[in-house]
Amino acid sequence: MPPEHLRLVAALVHTCPGAEVTLRCDTGEIVRVGRRLGSDMTPCEFRAATIALGNTRSHQPKQPGADSAARIVDAELGGALSEVGGGVARSRTPCGIEQRWIATTLPSFVVCDLLNGVGPDGLPEAAMSGDLRVDYDLGTSVIAISPADQRYRAVLDHVAVDVAARCFTGELLHAATASTTTVNGHLEPKEDQP
Repeated sequence: MPPEHLRLVAALVHTCPGAEVTLRCDTGEIVRVGRRLGSDMTPCEFRAATIALGNTRSHQPKQPGADSAARIVDAELGGALSEVGGGVARSRTPCGIEQRWIATTLPSFVVCDLLNGVGPDGLPEAAMSGDLRVDYDLGTSVIAISPADQRYRAVLDHVAVDVAARCFTGELLHAATASTTTVNGHLEPKEDQP
């Protein structure tokens, strides 16, 4: 599993109350992450292992848990969190309010800029409530979106998909600008890139 995807899964499971994830390793081993009794690992331990994997890949001293995180090939969300698709996950608050969750590797200030004008035309600015949580160690931002009023529940998925698409586009643009430079009006790989 790409390290960026693992970071996003770790951020979601660590941030969303009641979220769980089932991890499949290249050895066939299954690891259940959650806060329930019987889980193999807590969300905090999974987060720490994911951070350790990132530190190992950046040539820093090897951290506990890095070997386990490197063996993960698939992750399936569960518990209070289920995948909707397109980078969006679904949950309900303890009060029964629908929420949508999006995790991104974009910095929070970029995410805030991307959220301007999200949703269908005519949607009042106060129709949705958002919560942005940043995890500097994972290098992620997690967005929780819920309707501020149940009248707007019908457009929640539309808004969430719009946010996820904007974040994905932002990640692609960030990756492109980080690995390329302009030479005579053309994009070229940077010198230190393979």
